Amino acid sequence: MRYPSKLLEFPLLQARCPHCLEKTIFELWKHEYNKLIIQDVEYLIRCANCKFEINVPKEHYSMYKNLGIKYSELEANSISQDDFLEVLGKMNLPELDELQLESETWLCKCGEENPTNFASCWKCKSEATIEVKPSTPKEIRLRDGFPWE
Repeated sequence: MRYPSKLLEFPLLQARCPHCLEKTIFELWKHEYNKLIIQDVEYLIRCANCKFEINVPKEHYSMYKNLGIKYSELEANSISQDDFLEVLGKMNLPELDELQLESETWLCKCGEENPTNFASCWKCKSEATIEVKPSTPKEIRLRDGFPWE
């Protein structure tokens, strides 16, 4: 009997994780498991820091593979950060839009960062200084040159 296995495919990008709120590398992982005789494969985007995962449809694999190639070129200084962000901005990947939305925060007057879906500060209970955001995809925003930091 074969048990499920997760295999690292390649790193995708550096971004802020909505779970641990740290700037980290997100990687594409392959999740293989047997369903009786038929082997099934799923893909995951995974935070290298806290292991937070988002499922990726198999049909998006080729786009993620292209993104992984561009990220390796960025890491090798073969392309500029602007070129990488241009490629990333042209891709229609709902999973990355979801990551961006979930990782956005607002800064309370007490200095604490809170997710944008919190109506009040978790630390001091002050009301949000922004309008609480619904879960809708947005364009990539840049802070200090990396998306979603």
